[in-house]
Amino acid sequence: MFEQESSWVHVQFQHVCQHTTFVNPGTVGAPYMGQSLACYAVLQDGQFEFKATPFDVDRICRAMDERVHLSDPKFAEGWKACWRTGELPPCYSVRDYAPLRQMGYR
Repeated sequence: MFEQESSWVHVQFQHVCQHTTFVNPGTVGAPYMGQSLACYAVLQDGQFEFKATPFDVDRICRAMDERVHLSDPKFAEGWKACWRTGELPPCYSVRDYAPLRQMGYR
């Protein structure tokens, strides 16, 4: 699994290797898996539970509009499109996550 480690950045997973548990809770706000979700993990009683919740994409886009003077307008437009469509801006060279989504990853 870790031979493709750059493919797994921001993807929720749990993997045990030689008595060590590796957990990636995912990402908040970047739709690496094609959906705008805030992904996280909860540790309770020694067990991890992966969670994800949708967030208010329109509110984030309005906030970007209000603060666009603070950043490059192309940057802001790229991320607004990203949150609305679930696809990262084209400047990011992220591989196709469809196979991971089909396996149940978020």
